[in-house]
Amino acid sequence: LYLYGSGGFPTNSFQSSNYWVDVVFTGSAGPDTAPPTVTGQTPLDGATGVALGTAVVASFSEALDGSTVDGTTFELRDAGGALVAASVSYEAVGATATLTPSAALDADTSYTATLKGGSSGLTDLAGNALASDVSWSFTTGAASVGCAAGSSLWAESTTPSIIMDPDSSAVELGVKFRPSEDGEICGLRFYKGPGNTGPHLGNLWSESGTLLASASFGNETASGWQQVDFASPVAVTAGTVYVASYYAPNGRYSVDEDYFFSSGFANGSLYALSDGESGGNGVYLYGAGGGFPTQSYRASNYWVDLVFRPSP
Repeated sequence: LYLYGSGGFPTNSFQSSNYWVDVVFTGSAGPDTAPPTVTGQTPLDGATGVALGTAVVASFSEALDGSTVDGTTFELRDAGGALVAASVSYEAVGATATLTPSAALDADTSYTATLKGGSSGLTDLAGNALASDVSWSFTTGAASVGCAAGSSLWAESTTPSIIMDPDSSAVELGVKFRPSEDGEICGLRFYKGPGNTGPHLGNLWSESGTLLASASFGNETASGWQQVDFASPVAVTAGTVYVASYYAPNGRYSVDEDYFFSSGFANGSLYALSDGESGGNGVYLYGAGGGFPTQSYRASNYWVDLVFRPSP
């Protein structure tokens, strides 16, 4: 809620925005002495065929002290006990911790995730520690062939500033990009927050709105980068603008506002346009079923990506 002017009771609202105003509350039911518990894990314990680009996610029975959620209290190790390099984040909404490996996991390999308990482990807001370590294991699948040796705009370790926007409307979200050399797009990616439930559909468009390819995302993780390969790669031309997008039927998308405001983003042969090029970047379209996204707001990055292979 907001009210412009010299202040007063705020009654206006815009796009369900959170202006990060908070309260300090003391309950009357007595002190909290119950330790937090783990209520969900992704991938599941014993899962096989897990995607190599998966993120490991744990949800909890109550809010945690976010300062205790890091690489020392949430870790991933391979079958030999070697620690996997990763970043760890915590989302207060939903009490969810996400471990995102810095690189793709090895194919056909067993991994064990561990949440640390005890005096030096995870705690809730009242200081109650997770009673004991919680571990689970999973096994990755075979290496992907469809988009092998492809490149993307953002690395697997990249994490949005806002993992899950409160907007729950059905919306198509996209990014305008152009390659600097001829090649082909063999698949699409997007960053998913824990509330961004599917099913999700990825689309590749020409700049004028011609649909070039579509594919449904499957075997998604609860959070992190998701990828789908097209049945057949799409040839793209150097210097030509294209739009990569995905349909989020329940919103809750990841976003960074003003990301493309002053400049675009380049990585190798790929370039995401700045907001001042080709009618604005960070594009969207509200409505059931999605469609070609043409609207933009504050040069936002909705963390839509692609997998590109240059021509031989």
